[in-house]
Amino acid sequence: PTAESDHNRKQAEEIKPDVIILDVMMKTKDQGFQVSYRLKNNPSLSHIPILMLTSVGTETGFVFSKDDEDYLMADDLAQKPITPSELISKIEKLVKK
Repeated sequence: PTAESDHNRKQAEEIKPDVIILDVMMKTKDQGFQVSYRLKNNPSLSHIPILMLTSVGTETGFVFSKDDEDYLMADDLAQKPITPSELISKIEKLVKK
């Protein structure tokens, strides 16, 4: 684990958010995948829904979907840019689960 992913995990444990909105591309083009994997494999955090936001498709040409669960450990996925109303709708659905 990287120091940054440890920091993200510690923040989630301290704050206990209702939902986590996570970008795929952080310091690297795939760091969001790593962070979500660690969060979802942590028993104290795995119940927190993760909305993964990304523009990785336009940046890299790589297209993925929620069906790619082997490496996408998120509860929902949204392509950027996203409208505020679409973002709110996705968050509401995740919080109600």
